[in-house]
Amino acid sequence: MNLLARIADQLGVGLKQAETLGQLRSQSERIEQAAVRDRAVGQVITRIRESFDIETIFETTTREVRALLYCDRVSVYKFNPDFSGEFVAESVADGWVKLVGPNVQRVWKDTYLEENQGGRYALRETYAVSDIYTEGHDPCHVELLEQFEARAYTLVPIFQGSELWGILAAYQNDKPRDWDDDEVGLLVRISDQLGVALQQAETLARLREQSDRIEKTAAQDRAIDQVIGRIRQSFDVENIFSTTTQEVRQLLKCDRVSVYKFNPDFSGEFVAESVAQGWGKLVGPNVQRVWKDTYLEENQGGRYALRETYAVSDIYTEGHDPCHVELLEQFEARAYTLVPIFQGSDLWGILAAYQNDGPRDWEDNEVSLLVRISDQLGIALQQAETLEQLRQQSSKLEKPPSAIVPSLR
Repeated sequence: MNLLARIADQLGVGLKQAETLGQLRSQSERIEQAAVRDRAVGQVITRIRESFDIETIFETTTREVRALLYCDRVSVYKFNPDFSGEFVAESVADGWVKLVGPNVQRVWKDTYLEENQGGRYALRETYAVSDIYTEGHDPCHVELLEQFEARAYTLVPIFQGSELWGILAAYQNDKPRDWDDDEVGLLVRISDQLGVALQQAETLARLREQSDRIEKTAAQDRAIDQVIGRIRQSFDVENIFSTTTQEVRQLLKCDRVSVYKFNPDFSGEFVAESVAQGWGKLVGPNVQRVWKDTYLEENQGGRYALRETYAVSDIYTEGHDPCHVELLEQFEARAYTLVPIFQGSDLWGILAAYQNDGPRDWEDNEVSLLVRISDQLGIALQQAETLEQLRQQSSKLEKPPSAIVPSLR
């Protein structure tokens, strides 16, 4: 009995040692696994920080995170303003349907997210589900998840600054899965970096847009200066109008630029234009000369007499009277912008740009371009009138006096 007791004690010590050793090995393996995962996450984060192309970032991230988690799908889901959403990137194992692609349903509606404006994710919470059939989801929610072929999933929010942008999601499709805290933490770290990348990409896009706008404005200013230089060099109004309409149409890349002159009754006629091929002419020997616009006639130039400009992106949504739309259809115009031309203090006419092939949102700098050109046209008209007056005066002075006929009485 004493022998057995001594052996039993030693067995107990051996079992304790074996259990401790097993725990140490398990802990060591977990530490090593966590270290490997941390290094892998660090590599993913480095790649995210190195790139400014969001599509490339999302594609790389979903692929590498799926490899890290050994799951069937990792996707990036972007919210729409109404909190429906669409999958914009994914990495999916062979044999499962795709949620991103040209022939794939883009917008998915989740009533919980829509009604609660992002729900728990707007509060920066995460959500891990080990089995969709035991979680207590509503039948419609289960049906939606079945369309994703998901059996288990974990979701973490992606924030762009302080705004909820979307969700980073990992799915296990073939069976239930208990997601451990390290796996959820991995997704949180990656989603934080995606949020930073989105913010950086937006800032970069804004800077590029600003730079492009500045460059475009500078190029436009140089082109306007050239047009103004040509206007100032000539005293022939017809030549000025012809050159101006042609160059302004090229600058604005529109279908027609025209000069419209008012008659005393505020009807008017097109006296010059540059028009792209394929569109009818408004200036020419066999073209209707006088056009009547009841608004302009009744209001003696209307807003243009007040030096106002007018830009219309689509004649069919602007609220024009049917007769006005019919008149514009005769011009083949779908969108247009008009600025007044003043000769001194008198409204002389209108400089007009037309887009015929579709709607167009006119930018402020495009309207400003027309205003600057119209100002120069007004000066050219004033100079031409002054020059003509001087010529007439000179002609009178050069004319010899009439011979004096002697009286017969």
